[in-house]
Amino acid sequence: MHIDTVRGTMRVRIGATFGAPDVARVQEAVEALGPFSRLTIDFGAVRQCDDAALARLARAFLSYARGAVTLRGLTLHQWRLLVRLGIELDPQPALGT
Repeated sequence: MHIDTVRGTMRVRIGATFGAPDVARVQEAVEALGPFSRLTIDFGAVRQCDDAALARLARAFLSYARGAVTLRGLTLHQWRLLVRLGIELDPQPALGT
């Protein structure tokens, strides 16, 4: 995982796997380095994603009322899961499983 911050913006690039420890790292970084007006999380490199961790991240987003959250690189499965959990996302991705 790689985290960049610039003037009220935080970008998190997730590595090849995404699980519970990664959710905790994202939450800790937001709390320690925030507040942010924009948070972007890039899942483009993720090859193995734990659905339970994604659900935990969704719950964290629902309580994150301090700025805009953008998700990039989601598979269709990840997108659908987050939408079912109440996360408002851009239109369905064209590719992915």
